[in-house]
Amino acid sequence: MELYLIRHGETEIGDDHLYPDNASLTPLGQRQADAACDALRDAGITQIFTSDLQRAKESAARAVEFTGLTPIALPGLDEVRIGDLREAPIETIKRRLYNGAPVADFTEFNGESSPEFEERIIYCFARNVVEPLNDNSRPALFVHGGTISVLMDYAEGRRFEPIMLREIPNGSITVANVTNNKLIISRPPSADHLVDIGVTHMSRPDRNSD
Repeated sequence: MELYLIRHGETEIGDDHLYPDNASLTPLGQRQADAACDALRDAGITQIFTSDLQRAKESAARAVEFTGLTPIALPGLDEVRIGDLREAPIETIKRRLYNGAPVADFTEFNGESSPEFEERIIYCFARNVVEPLNDNSRPALFVHGGTISVLMDYAEGRRFEPIMLREIPNGSITVANVTNNKLIISRPPSADHLVDIGVTHMSRPDRNSD
């Protein structure tokens, strides 16, 4: 089975530097997502999965349109859950987000730990994507940087590294294969299809008007 992992396009950010509830893509983010879908137009996609978050669903819209497939939203593929971080002082939020590489562990805010996040992603992927499909399937998964990071570490046979140093641009495509229930990354995250549009890695409050 060949599958495609697409990170959502650039997304609106609130004044607190966090994604608002049901945050939508920026205009640039929608162009990034549309370009990713267009790059997969001839890939023979047989299923479309998204996380349950709005930015992932919006990113899949063009692929849903040209394939005629009904997308399946899987909350188990959502980005790491941040708990009560929204209630923290703005300086705490900025320090947590921008002081070094992003860390996918929010236990200090009653959110998910990195092992809990890893377990949720791998279980959902195995149960809802790998097990029901067959070798001829070509699913596209519109998800998140953290989600893709977990799956890439899993494919490499190691535990998820919560300090996320991987370059997974918005709208990038990662190609993988599942053979004998083993996940193999055949092409790391690529943004070649975004050269004429714009490559971003993190959404920022000062880009909301783009």
